Amino acid sequence: MEPILLERVNIVRPYEVLCYRVCYYLLQDEQQAIKAAQEVMAKLIRDDRLFKEIGLDVERYIKKEAMKISLQVIYSKE
Repeated sequence: MEPILLERVNIVRPYEVLCYRVCYYLLQDEQQAIKAAQEVMAKLIRDDRLFKEIGLDVERYIKKEAMKISLQVIYSKE
């Protein structure tokens, strides 16, 4: 694994539980919440904004991304 990628993984790892909780709250399904949270975390690791923007409220940003992905899952079922 590339050093920069590994560093990013270590930065976002503490937010995994928060991400999962938001996804589960919206989806009310463990398997879908796990998949959604994995998708969110993968997106966050590739998101330069998360690592470069000074003053970014990281928890708020992660919650927003988790809600966005969870809603996509909900609407894709319809």
